[in-house]
Amino acid sequence: MLFQLGGPDSLEAVEPFLLNLFLDPDIIPLGPFGLLRRPIAKLISSRRSIPVAGRYAEIGRRSPIGMLTERQRLRLVEAVSALFLRHYAEQLEGMAPGGRSG
Repeated sequence: MLFQLGGPDSLEAVEPFLLNLFLDPDIIPLGPFGLLRRPIAKLISSRRSIPVAGRYAEIGRRSPIGMLTERQRLRLVEAVSALFLRHYAEQLEGMAPGGRSG
């Protein structure tokens, strides 16, 4: 299983992405003061969105995490498939007449 938190897919998506991120109670744990999470998340995301968007502008105007995770997924599927095929080829070879047993 692969897991990632994602990222903005455009410069316009930076502030909403940050807002959703900071609304997560695991990111800003406030316990009994949870009602303050939304205004705090809104303040942080609005202030951070401009410099963060500038960073994303430097690396292609979007987060590369989706593309990188997909590339990793494809390579993982290839590696597991090759391992699976090699394992079962050996098993079948052992079952063939004149093949090794074990």
